[in-house]
Amino acid sequence: MWSGTIAGDGVTVSGFVPTGQTIQSFTDALTELRPSLKFTDETRLALGNAEAFPDAMSYAARRLSELESGSVSFEGNAVSVAGVARNSESYLTAVSPEASTPPEPYTLATNDVVAPVQLQWSWGVSYNGQLADVTGYVENLDERSSLLSEVGDALPSAQIVDGMQPGSGAPENDAQHRDFIIQQLQHFASAEIVLEGGALGIVGLAKSREAYRRVNAALRNGRPDGLELGRIEISPHVASPHVWSVVKGSETITLLGDVASDQIRVEVLRSAGETFDLPIVDEMGLASGAPDERSQAREFTFQLLSRMSNGTASLSDRECSARGQAADF
Repeated sequence: MWSGTIAGDGVTVSGFVPTGQTIQSFTDALTELRPSLKFTDETRLALGNAEAFPDAMSYAARRLSELESGSVSFEGNAVSVAGVARNSESYLTAVSPEASTPPEPYTLATNDVVAPVQLQWSWGVSYNGQLADVTGYVENLDERSSLLSEVGDALPSAQIVDGMQPGSGAPENDAQHRDFIIQQLQHFASAEIVLEGGALGIVGLAKSREAYRRVNAALRNGRPDGLELGRIEISPHVASPHVWSVVKGSETITLLGDVASDQIRVEVLRSAGETFDLPIVDEMGLASGAPDERSQAREFTFQLLSRMSNGTASLSDRECSARGQAADF
């Protein structure tokens, strides 16, 4: 049996070796890969497979060089590797079937290498309607493949770009948080979505009126445990043409069509209440795409109808139309 253990800048080797030169070749090989390491030799001489052992020591040196902490051990012809990789690149090498296979006659019994711990854990999707760039950390390659497949199912017409890196240290409920995000992707025409720790940030454009309603309902009432909301800026779908109208009747003022946000809805209702001495009926929906001058145009329609006993004024993009009966003078 033989083992090498690495922790910090120290390496300890123990067990049996066939010659003193064997351990020297191991330390030379590992020093070439990691020059700053310090060695503690606790090995003893014993008869063994002297012909195959030098290749085994070269393999052990390479595998230990991939680890921040961990071990490589030989028991008979069985090799076991365990530990934390130094970085993402080292992790990918460590779990690669080609790179992790030991020389004959040895076989790899276990290869339990995990990705390095990431203190600033994050994951996200950047989607522009055509490309979906998936970034952040995943704990292993199986998880990466699964996430790429799930994002592809949620956005079947998009090209999926893999920008993820291996890492460990995911927050509690991270998998459920990502599942929730992927479920919401279908509601967006475009979006920048970031999960940092347990906080979700979204800046996006809903792809329909119903999609806007569904995603906001999910954020209010359907979030998994532990998922907090950060910056959330979801715009309603783009309406073309963008239509809005006001109808003045004998008993009510009715507001129809679309406004860009609930904040604008409040402003429109306040302005209507200040202009008309009648109850206001709000039948407005939400949609993006209004011209920049829409606020001034709405005020113009209010002033126009205030001079009528009844009538209708409509805005369609930058066009305004009105009809009605003038008030008595």
